[in-house]
Amino acid sequence: MRFQSQPRATAWFRPLGALALCALTACAGVLRSDSAPVPEHSYRLRQMTYPSGLKVLVEHDVDRPQVTVAMVVRAGSAQDPEDKAGLAHLLEHLVFRARYGRNDRAEPTVSRRLEHAGADHNAATGLDTTTYWSIAGADALPELLFLSAARLANPVSGISKRELDVERNVVVNELRQRNDTHGVGAALAAMQGVLFPQDHAYARSIGGTVESLQRIELEDLERFGRRYYAPSNVTLVISGNVELERAHEWVEDAFSHEQLNAKSPAPAPSSTKKMPARPREGDEITTIEAHVARPELWVGWVLPPDSKDDPYTPGVVSGQVNRQIRSAIAGHADRFVSADCGLSRGRQASMLLCVVSLRPGTDPERAASKVLDEVYRIWEFDSPKQAAAKNSQNRLAATVDAALQSEDPLWRSVDRARTLAAFGDAQMSNNRTTAISQMDQAKVSSFAAEYVSRKKARFVHVMPVSGELGAEPTVERGLVAADSSVVDPPRSAEDIKSLELAALNPSVRRVKLDNGALALLVPRPGPPLVSVGLLFRGGPSYFGPLGAGLLGDTLSYRQDWNEGSVVKDHGGRVHGLSGLDHSALVASGLSAHLEKFIAIAVQTAKSQGFDKQSLLRFRRVVVPILAKNEDQAYNVARRKLSATLYGDHVYGRRLSVEQWSEASFEDAQAWLSNTIHPGNAVLVVAGTIDVEEAERMVRRHLGAWTGSKATVDRERGSAPIPKLEKPVVHKVVLPGASQARLDLACRLPTVRREPANDLLHAALSLAINARLREEMGATYGIHGRAERLRGGSAALHLTTQIGNGDLTEALFQTRELWDNFADRLNGDLLERARWRVASRHANAIRSNQSLVQELLRRKNLGGGVTGYDRYLTRLAEVSAEDLLEAFAVCQRSTVLSLVGEPEVIDLGVAEGWEAILLEDSVGEPMVAEEE
Repeated sequence: MRFQSQPRATAWFRPLGALALCALTACAGVLRSDSAPVPEHSYRLRQMTYPSGLKVLVEHDVDRPQVTVAMVVRAGSAQDPEDKAGLAHLLEHLVFRARYGRNDRAEPTVSRRLEHAGADHNAATGLDTTTYWSIAGADALPELLFLSAARLANPVSGISKRELDVERNVVVNELRQRNDTHGVGAALAAMQGVLFPQDHAYARSIGGTVESLQRIELEDLERFGRRYYAPSNVTLVISGNVELERAHEWVEDAFSHEQLNAKSPAPAPSSTKKMPARPREGDEITTIEAHVARPELWVGWVLPPDSKDDPYTPGVVSGQVNRQIRSAIAGHADRFVSADCGLSRGRQASMLLCVVSLRPGTDPERAASKVLDEVYRIWEFDSPKQAAAKNSQNRLAATVDAALQSEDPLWRSVDRARTLAAFGDAQMSNNRTTAISQMDQAKVSSFAAEYVSRKKARFVHVMPVSGELGAEPTVERGLVAADSSVVDPPRSAEDIKSLELAALNPSVRRVKLDNGALALLVPRPGPPLVSVGLLFRGGPSYFGPLGAGLLGDTLSYRQDWNEGSVVKDHGGRVHGLSGLDHSALVASGLSAHLEKFIAIAVQTAKSQGFDKQSLLRFRRVVVPILAKNEDQAYNVARRKLSATLYGDHVYGRRLSVEQWSEASFEDAQAWLSNTIHPGNAVLVVAGTIDVEEAERMVRRHLGAWTGSKATVDRERGSAPIPKLEKPVVHKVVLPGASQARLDLACRLPTVRREPANDLLHAALSLAINARLREEMGATYGIHGRAERLRGGSAALHLTTQIGNGDLTEALFQTRELWDNFADRLNGDLLERARWRVASRHANAIRSNQSLVQELLRRKNLGGGVTGYDRYLTRLAEVSAEDLLEAFAVCQRSTVLSLVGEPEVIDLGVAEGWEAILLEDSVGEPMVAEEE
């Protein structure tokens, strides 16, 4: 088929972070927009290239108390052997299991050493590169550099055949979990296959397949490591308050003389095929089945790779496609749920990919036409005046995007490493924002017209797996002992308290206004950026019936602000933070626009309201669309879990869309007047601000708002903790699923015990992750949180996805750990968990936006700013007895939720979860509730 519809339509979308591997920038430059210049904010750099070919770049950053290390290896999926796709990605995983020292098998793994150093770390495999990154306190730099050097010496040092088998299982689970990771899986592999010729290296799946992964042996990984993990093929970036004059001493202490001075040629590319003149022939929509929650349409284009002469145009075009699609999504909610767009770069070509989530029954050909119609608007304008306005808006948006991304030192380090690896020019990343702000938009439009065209678009339609579950390829399942090696003596309370400085304690000015509003002003060093957050405490769960709050919140200010001039005129980025117990937004952008952000936020809040006609239209048009989502398995499971955890309380009563949409007009208006008023407002400003001037702006705009001075009653949010006679199981059917989603949850003591609750969550996560991932390879990872809600209500959530073949054993192991946690809470587990919570807390607040969000959250819960300041001190004081007291509350309210193939989860519950009770003769078998 060919798409011939006229380029006039609207569509849908939101951005794809995981595929936008290159959207990382350094902040510098001058932006001519709205007469507001962006002052230069560059960093002193020192580049060192050693005789071995190793490139090292050091950035002197005194604005943040952490140090970051990023390493780029110029080898990715394109360098995989043809019959062993996924090798580079599997090697990236195994690097964290490697052991270095005199006796490799007795040494702790890289993962444990990074944990002990207090580092947050991760890695990513792309088409032609593998990137590793970490961030930690400044004293961890020697260890981070040692591990970087060891990685080059032998990336799979100390790895056994059994460990390879277990990590292979982990990667297979990651493939199945494509909807959560967005990086690998059947849909992306199919998209690569239609974009590139069959014999091109980029046509191979980045993550491989179950079959190709099974063909990989330890010798293959060692051979790959020797070839590509060589100093001549590696770029290293260090950022922090490091003396540039002494940077070589740090490197020479970590790396061997041979690694720095032995000359070795860079490995030749395994493929010499260049970017095809046009994508693979054929514009039919390829349809596949995969384990997705709803139908998806993948749309892709082949773009040229970055060149030193034009390094930024592909990324700018990708951002424009993203914004263009997103701006139109609301007009087609009957067909589209969401969409993500992003750029995946390679040395021979790049891929611009959009992933569109469709409503069931949507015609993929019509959906494809809508996508192409929207993209066409990037370079087609009705008049020169419209073109000039759009080009100015696009330039501002691209520049602000670049500046905001550069604020995070970790992202900035990764970008510098990738830029230096690709172009050999350290200064390019320092000048990126300037270059983007000065780009010729006519050139950008011409590039888009040539490469992001209707003719060159390719499509993959992904349908949920239908019918009976097919037999899974056989995967050899291994079991290895979890790493119990001791790196050094456990971190002490003094170590944890010393992280207070690294936790970015800001100086906060508290401004209490005569109208009852509260403002917090937080000056921070760094790029000329600011974030403004406006919170109204209580949210939909307060004042009147729950349905009234949900209706009023849905029809009120969030959409107006998101579509308003903050985004369109001033390059601001808006993030909604509303939940059951709060209504909030955060806007981030240039410090020069601070007063406009404050004024728009206040004015938008003051003007909230809706009439009966808009309510009727909402009920008639939007409610039927929203109601379709409620029957999806994961949504059903969430509602049942909340109802069991919180009972009849407002936090547990998840009304259906039809129920809350039928709330009366008068009740919804009453909710608005009781919630959106100055006495209930908290405004937080953080960034490079003049505090005195910022206070005058706040008083001028927020202080002039007249209205109620009353705040909300916190106690309404206090939900009784259920005392269940036995753990409850919810089973929700998802036919054809290759994995079961497992949610293990319980209620916790009051939110005022925050450090103890966080510590309990970390200890349980460590114990379960060690068993299910490190020992069994049954899951890609354990996620979750210690949830805190207004009024003191708190809950623990642990979430993972388990392959069908491992579910019974995984449930058995999880239940055994759960029932015997008190016996397993030894000193090592407790102190590991304490240090993990402390280091993550210290590393978390790297951007203005994250700081604003944290302060808004604390003010909604009724806490003060000093509560954040003293968090680590209180964490160091939590005892094992405190933890066991919290876990005793948790055990009395345990809920297990499973979503998956009915026969698989039935068997898992019967022979795994309940078997512990039967074998140990503790209590009675559980009664499972089925959906």
